[in-house]
Amino acid sequence: MLGKRFSQIPIQAKAISMKQKNSRQASVQQNKDTVNWKKNILKHRKFVLGGLSLAFMLFSGCAALAAPKSMPDLAVPPQLINYDPSGQIRFRTASEADAKRLELISFIWSTGLPTNTLPSVMTNVGSAVFAGNLSGLNGSLAASADKLDANIAPYDFHGICYLLHPLAINANNRRLVVVNAGHPRGGKTSAPFSYGVNDIVNRLLSEGFKVLMTDMPLVGFNTHRTVVLPNAGGTVTLSQRETAGHNEMFRKLTPPVLPDGTIFRFFLEPMVQGVNYFLSVTPDVLDVSFVGISGGGWMGHMLAALDTRIKQSFPVAGSYPLYIRHEVQTSDDTEQTYAPLYSEIATKNTNGILDTAAGVASWLEIYALGGYGPGRRQIQILNYYDTCCFFGGAFTTYTNFVSNTVEGLGHGKWDFYSDTSITNHWISSNVINNVIMPGLTGTPATPTKGRAGGNKRSAKKTLPRED
Repeated sequence: MLGKRFSQIPIQAKAISMKQKNSRQASVQQNKDTVNWKKNILKHRKFVLGGLSLAFMLFSGCAALAAPKSMPDLAVPPQLINYDPSGQIRFRTASEADAKRLELISFIWSTGLPTNTLPSVMTNVGSAVFAGNLSGLNGSLAASADKLDANIAPYDFHGICYLLHPLAINANNRRLVVVNAGHPRGGKTSAPFSYGVNDIVNRLLSEGFKVLMTDMPLVGFNTHRTVVLPNAGGTVTLSQRETAGHNEMFRKLTPPVLPDGTIFRFFLEPMVQGVNYFLSVTPDVLDVSFVGISGGGWMGHMLAALDTRIKQSFPVAGSYPLYIRHEVQTSDDTEQTYAPLYSEIATKNTNGILDTAAGVASWLEIYALGGYGPGRRQIQILNYYDTCCFFGGAFTTYTNFVSNTVEGLGHGKWDFYSDTSITNHWISSNVINNVIMPGLTGTPATPTKGRAGGNKRSAKKTLPRED
């Protein structure tokens, strides 16, 4: 009798039951895949950090660690497979992209990008600076160095830059590369430049490029700690440095204390003023480019998105979009996650994964703006086995989409390169020799859209746009 009742269950109900069973099996498999992916992440970190303290990795100036032949697979997190990024960029035409750039500029500078504001300058500060604020760089490659003091008015907050003039005399003297070492410089005012920053700067100087050396606020040679509030609002004093100091800035200098977006001026405007100075004293300028790592990579993405005078940018290990950050453990710097600017929301995905831009500019929009424009190009570089942040293969969820978006705008180019040659937070010799320098000299070993550097992992196919 029981068998008879069972056989009389409607076919439709059986189909529903089978669908539910398949759904449960898929869910179980995804959970297994997620567990395996997390195990590989742990293996990766255990391998690279084994026997080395974090303090040694951050401050010793040790050499880049080469990747061994066998490493754990850090491919796309299972929950991001088949991710659709089409809601993350809200422009499809050049005019829409121009409008988004202006919106981003206005969020930070209410009166527009300050392209006419010049810093105070102390020319030819002497070679002793290479044993102090510029230690780690080869001073014998520089003819002189100018110290630039950018005052972020009306807040009387100061950011220092150094314009390095190469000893080599050639056409590259009419070219500038802005360089930022990001957080690895740490809180010490005289910490030597390392992590490959010294290697790229020495290479640039040897080939005749002028170099604008910059530090993030409250990092390295940037020691200014006070912000004077307008309208007799008093003075805000920042008590911490480096990442903790940046997070303190966002606690103390965002609304209602200052208008929203103003805080980003303290990070970005010294570089804008430095570029202004170079353009004002250099006849027949050829171009301005950017190279940065870590927080310097973040600054490169931001500056290139805002200032179209940056023709080529090479941000290294600098950022991931929020939807990836939510799924992959990485850095927690507020300047990279500030919701009014970068906000993403979930509108299409039932699993809660962020899929739609909702702030002033999403990360994918910032990437695209960094490469968009006549004669412009950006190559985002991430270290696949990075021990700090932005590691693995999650980049394949957006690289083709961003590249095709920029191509569709009619001007500019956006590419990606995944470096598998090292296992730490570094600008590798591979990237310097095969990506940055060829890119600057016009003979780039062009990275394929979404390609993962040394291991040639392929990116997922481009997803259709939603118009």
